[in-house]
Amino acid sequence: MSVHDELDVHHLLDVLWMARLVRADETGIAGPVGETADASAHTATDARPKGPGSPVEALSGVAAADALHQPVTAARLGSGSAAGGRATAEHAHRAGRAGQHGDATPVTSRALRPLRRRVPRRDRIALDEERTLRVSADLGRPVVITRPHTERWLDLALVIDASPTMGIWQEKVAGLRTAVRRSGVFRDVRVLRLVTDDVGDLALLTTGGQRHQPSELLDRTGRRLIALVTDGVDDRWHTIEAAAMLARWSAHNPVLTLQVLPPALWHRTALPPLPLRPRQVRPGIWQSTSPYPAEYETSNWIPVAAVDDSSIHRWASTVVSSRPPTLELPAIPVGFLPLADPAGPAMADDPVELVALFHSDSSPTAFALAGYLASAPITLPVARAIQEDLLPASDTGHLAEVLFSGLVERISPPRPEEDPDAVVYDFLPGVRHELLRTRRRDETFRVLRLLGRRSASVAGRLGTVDLFSLAENPSGYLRDHPDSRLAATVAVTVLGGFGGVYADNATRLQLMLEETAAPAPALTNPPALLLKPAPDATAGTQWAAPLELFGSGPVVATASQWAEVHRLALAGRKATIARDVGHRLATVWLRVSRLADVAALSRATLTLGPDANALYDLGRAESGMGRYRDALASYELALHLYRDAGARGDEAAALNNIAFLYNNLGDAAQALAYSERALSIQREVGNRAGEAAALNNIGSVLYTLGDRRQALDRFQQALVIRLEVGDRGGEATTRSNIGNVLLALGDRQQALAHHQQALPIQREIGDRAGEATTLHNLGSLYDDLGDRGQALTYYRQALSLCQEIGDRAGEAGTLSNLGNLYYALDDRQQALACHQRALAIRQELGDRDAEATSRFNLAVLLSQTEQIDDAAAHLRESIRLAEETGHPSLERIRSFLDELQPSGGKRPKGGGQSR
Repeated sequence: MSVHDELDVHHLLDVLWMARLVRADETGIAGPVGETADASAHTATDARPKGPGSPVEALSGVAAADALHQPVTAARLGSGSAAGGRATAEHAHRAGRAGQHGDATPVTSRALRPLRRRVPRRDRIALDEERTLRVSADLGRPVVITRPHTERWLDLALVIDASPTMGIWQEKVAGLRTAVRRSGVFRDVRVLRLVTDDVGDLALLTTGGQRHQPSELLDRTGRRLIALVTDGVDDRWHTIEAAAMLARWSAHNPVLTLQVLPPALWHRTALPPLPLRPRQVRPGIWQSTSPYPAEYETSNWIPVAAVDDSSIHRWASTVVSSRPPTLELPAIPVGFLPLADPAGPAMADDPVELVALFHSDSSPTAFALAGYLASAPITLPVARAIQEDLLPASDTGHLAEVLFSGLVERISPPRPEEDPDAVVYDFLPGVRHELLRTRRRDETFRVLRLLGRRSASVAGRLGTVDLFSLAENPSGYLRDHPDSRLAATVAVTVLGGFGGVYADNATRLQLMLEETAAPAPALTNPPALLLKPAPDATAGTQWAAPLELFGSGPVVATASQWAEVHRLALAGRKATIARDVGHRLATVWLRVSRLADVAALSRATLTLGPDANALYDLGRAESGMGRYRDALASYELALHLYRDAGARGDEAAALNNIAFLYNNLGDAAQALAYSERALSIQREVGNRAGEAAALNNIGSVLYTLGDRRQALDRFQQALVIRLEVGDRGGEATTRSNIGNVLLALGDRQQALAHHQQALPIQREIGDRAGEATTLHNLGSLYDDLGDRGQALTYYRQALSLCQEIGDRAGEAGTLSNLGNLYYALDDRQQALACHQRALAIRQELGDRDAEATSRFNLAVLLSQTEQIDDAAAHLRESIRLAEETGHPSLERIRSFLDELQPSGGKRPKGGGQSR
């Protein structure tokens, strides 16, 4: 047959039959056809006969025509474009250079091989070549037999942290990206960059620049692996948003943190792992069986692996194993993030102490590298040149030890899409001098000679790093290279210690730097800022605050930039700017429950004089933290200012929030009066969102008063409006409230449905305070259903969130209910501890009504352990507080005391009050 002849089904069957015989003869085993790990082996082949007289018989109940008309595409393993080729070539060059530094072995496909599983796909079929061959050969005619098509088990979302600190790891990340694309392990590989958008929220960017929300990666089938490549150093990992993102991912998907830093540095990041011997709830989804606090057992854990073959292979083998892991894995408990203080550990101010601490904590190679870098201006090209020539045994991990040691600060302002090689760093004041003392003079000379030889290739934006030439001809260099001032400053420090002609040159250079120094900007006269009016906070609009700098046009600022503008405005006593910017920023931070930050921001604004919006924001923060009486004072001051200004909508909002506070303080009559006044004004001004908020508050007051049917009616009216105006946060709050009423009315399943609808909304929009309340309500519901294990889980999650956002009142309420639950579980010690903590917080807050409840609960517990005198003391104080506040359980408390004192006996649980 000629090579140009067209193959038909008969030729194909002949070839397959002969191949089977040959293979069986050589090995004694006829291996399966079509189950190879190569995805390309499953590309569809049209096996239909080309001419008449060739009957095709379909088996397995699948029509042959249907089977052969459905193509089976190979897995997408990355682009084969010219651009991809260029990237590969560039990586090969850089990997060779990194290898000289002693970096870890690059990741290969062998590390991911355990994940190379195939799973059936019911909606597609493929030709069963083995059975087709065998049956056709036996029957003497072509018979097509099909089987379910199989495909790769997982697809991969490779999420690369795009924070500035990741710049030094570009080579390692490029190698990882190439390895996973070429591995053939995944159905699909998507590479995304994790960035912070214009309003401070986390977002994902594709290589084409398209923006996506992190929640879009969720795959509830559990067949998407999310691999996060990060160093865990950037401030974003200390935020609630980052913790929520990781929690959502790990709840449904296998997640792996690929840590680029050396393992010795992991504990110093914002994502420090703990040793864990985990159990898998589902493949790749982990929970703890290790001896950590009980709360950790219900948290999902994200394994951490180094970016090398052995670490990734170990993780992958554990994922696919049906047996529990025999070795501990490093992992992060995502339910308890942030795990580190954003401010970091307290650092010494004395450079001598700073260098001594670094010497004790760092590796010897990293300390030697810091000593060499003290003789040079610091950029990544300069550091790499020193490593290649003077410390060939060092690698990127040692450089990271220096850059993230607390001895170095970045002095280049961040720029979008910046080149990491252009970023300039410097040592903290006094540190360079102390490090130079750790190096011999000949070692410093070796660095200076190296910089002279390689200045043209590594200087970049510094202009020059040839310190000898710079000191000899300072005027020429400073004139021709304005950015060389940093190099000149380093030259003064380094050469000044040599004496002789070098010291003379350093002195002359210092004088020239002083003569040519630009005047420092005065904080008392900041640039004029023209701010456009703030968006209406009640309209549910997204916060994007445009500003104009010197008439340059609108610029969308990030939250951190607005914070800096606010600081400058305060320093310059520019009250209008500080108030406007402060209110915008507070609105953003309140959405994500940054309560303490809002309180501090508002108090700073108020140093410039009374301001209604600052007082209102302060009231919201204080209310969220459970400081109801402080919040009441702030709202009342804001209310008077709003009335004086004739701001009717703002007046109604303040009235509504005051009503909420009175309801929580036990004065339902006052709460109802304020809510109804707020409702009247909101309807008058036509503010539908405000009207819904007022109806929601009226429903809460009616529920407190025991009128559950009327409360349900108000909540349902509020829900209709909130759905109409698209108020997602308000919708979740009202649904949770409806759930509470339905539970009280005995409709538990409907109550559960409403709470379960509220919770994902609150998590989606980042409403941590609302999420804590709903989790608490779910705990109460499951407790009522008798499912105490679930109740305990939800209460613990609510407690963790309350502590995280600083909601002290919510924390006390949850502790109180946890105490009651532990009592029901016959764990008296835990119950007592919870109620004692709740009492301490309520005394701190001055919440006398809630304090009366806590004292009653403690009395019940103490009476069970024969501590009758202590129980009676708590009851007497509880009665005094209840009489002052009009506590609804006053008679119950009195009755308990009357029964306790005469008998001196035990008293069954009287029941604690809910949050």
